[in-house]
Amino acid sequence: KFLKEPIIRKYGEEFYEALDATAKHLEENG
Repeated sequence: KFLKEPIIRKYGEEFYEALDATAKHLEENG
């Protein structure tokens, strides 16, 4: 899992959501 607060603070909520979705996708398909 990523460090949610620092990522949102630096890149914004949408970036975190995209990152999280990508990670879930990779877990499912990896």
